[in-house]
Amino acid sequence: MAVDQGNEQRGPSEIRSELKKYDLEPIPYDALLHTLGLEKDIVSEELKTSVRKSAWYSTDNGRVIVEIRNHDKLKNPPQGLLYISDLDDTLFGATAWHNEEFRRLSTDPKLRKRGINFFEDQGRDLYDHSKMTLPGIGEPRYTPLVNTILDSIYAWALEKGQPPEQAREATLSAFNRIKDDIASNGESCLDNYPLDEDVVECLLGNHTVEFVYEHFAKYFLEGTEERSTRAMVTRGKIEGPFGQVYKVHTAGVLDRGLGTDVVLYTNDLKADALPILYQLFPNAVNNGTRIFDDNPTEVDKYVSWAGDHGVRNWEVIRVIHPGIKRVNFLGSNKPDTTWGKGDIRYELYRASPDAPKTDLPTS
Repeated sequence: MAVDQGNEQRGPSEIRSELKKYDLEPIPYDALLHTLGLEKDIVSEELKTSVRKSAWYSTDNGRVIVEIRNHDKLKNPPQGLLYISDLDDTLFGATAWHNEEFRRLSTDPKLRKRGINFFEDQGRDLYDHSKMTLPGIGEPRYTPLVNTILDSIYAWALEKGQPPEQAREATLSAFNRIKDDIASNGESCLDNYPLDEDVVECLLGNHTVEFVYEHFAKYFLEGTEERSTRAMVTRGKIEGPFGQVYKVHTAGVLDRGLGTDVVLYTNDLKADALPILYQLFPNAVNNGTRIFDDNPTEVDKYVSWAGDHGVRNWEVIRVIHPGIKRVNFLGSNKPDTTWGKGDIRYELYRASPDAPKTDLPTS
């Protein structure tokens, strides 16, 4: 929907009144680890301790989880920009992290000692099959626990002496049964599937903190103004080992520098969850918003969302790191300006003429 002249003239209070309102239901402390699927023994105590430091809320029938890390920002309305960053392939090198998973599985000495010889392309194939379209979710979504289950099933088939192609067929047959189980019983059924201990240990050794994009993290977490708000909005499987909460809390991007004030974990489109941030930080409608994302499709959705709602002081910056899976993808919008050199590039999209324009990340 195009932005009409009336939208452009609306004030912040009018814009806020038209945004969707969310009922935020607190997640009780004693139910937190269970809700987030982190009560399992394979989850470290350090991760559990970090999770308990935040206040957690559920909304939109559980499709969005809200983590408040910095309560002071709610008590004292920020006067600077609202900075919003995607996680995967923007702040954190998810593509490189997964590539390292495939490499580790193919070289792990404990697996090889058992006669389990993964090849990297086999690990990637099982990863691709773990991107599932689930009931109530608009787009295919990677489900890490499904991936770990498939890796385990494949490993056991190889251990029994099955040729790789036969092991793959057996694993994909199991995958079809898993999909049917999820459709009938929900994702909680995945807890009933056993995991191979050596596969899990191999994957847990792939430390997320080693894949943070330092250049961009330094800007987002240390180079933005203290009076501003820093939020993450990330899409993917929220719960469980190797899910989005796991990645955020193990990658060291919550408490570094000025810190991340709030995280929105969504199972579906990130732009649809934005009203939650304006509900929490109403000043942001007037102060201005700057969003970072690697995905040109998400950039298009953010720009359209701002236009549809008449939001002011709004700009989206596409962050392009080398090696990310969408590095050559193009969106439908043309950037206002592009800069950077070497390992990182930026594309700026101004969705309103009064976009902030200042203090942009440098190359």
